[in-house]
Amino acid sequence: MQFEEKLQITQYDSSGTFLIGSEMMVGGMLKPIDKSLIEKIHSLVGEDVKTVDEMKRHLRHYIKNDLFAGQNPPPITNRRYHPKDVDIRNTIYKATVKLMLSKIDQENLKKIKGWNEENPEDLLFFRPCSLSPTEAVFGNTSDTDSNIEANITEKLLFAYQTAWQRHLMGRYGNEIMLLDATYKTMRFDLPLFFLVVKTKVNYTVVGSFTTQDDNPYRP
Repeated sequence: MQFEEKLQITQYDSSGTFLIGSEMMVGGMLKPIDKSLIEKIHSLVGEDVKTVDEMKRHLRHYIKNDLFAGQNPPPITNRRYHPKDVDIRNTIYKATVKLMLSKIDQENLKKIKGWNEENPEDLLFFRPCSLSPTEAVFGNTSDTDSNIEANITEKLLFAYQTAWQRHLMGRYGNEIMLLDATYKTMRFDLPLFFLVVKTKVNYTVVGSFTTQDDNPYRP
């Protein structure tokens, strides 16, 4: 029997094992990480487990006490249940990216196109978060004790100003405007800022924007 395989090899192990993302090629046969382990890694990333070492400890406990409770667990040579560090690292990275995109909920923010059509005089700007599609095999792959974070290439930015707010800013914002970081006193998943001016009556919001985070030095 002949197999026709068309796979892009991302890394080659000295033991003769090709590493392909979160899958492995051993002796010409594809040996993917068990689906239940992948689901467990995604679940643990949601609980802020971000290092290879910590993830391996959780997986060993999961395999012994849940997947194979009361049974003999697979041998350490079985890479389906004992994946290499690089495969755990890549799976953590994918889970981190998925979690971040879900949290940001970018699809809902794209509704601003409809808002702009309904209120063409309002000003809206939307730049989605961009993440590197490459897997986390870059850098020092022997480092198993550091957090694995999503590789952000461009951060999310959403700015909004109504026509009336723009009018008030032009009238009262020539001398001084304030930036109110309201998210620090309320529960928001993303930083939310308000531009505020002092009118003859009180302080009024004349614009708002939200960002990926409140770190201006991170790309």
